[in-house]
Amino acid sequence: MKVFLSWSGDLSHKVAIIFRDWLPSVLQFVEPYVSSEDIDKGARWSTDIAKELEESSFGILFITKDNIEAPWVNFDSSLTVAL
Repeated sequence: MKVFLSWSGDLSHKVAIIFRDWLPSVLQFVEPYVSSEDIDKGARWSTDIAKELEESSFGILFITKDNIEAPWVNFDSSLTVAL
């Protein structure tokens, strides 16, 4: 099961990476996706993110007081809700 991990900003990014590494150790069937770690070098990032959002069963948003109004978190969340 694919899970999209959405982040924006330094703290949110750090937590998303930690969660990406931890999640499969407790739920082995989960395939977490963090854009900064899982987009192949040279790939079109917008196409890759759109594909992952479409294929993900769930999305987790890492919200902090600093990114609550960040455009990318809001964009990802609107698409995740549609899942």
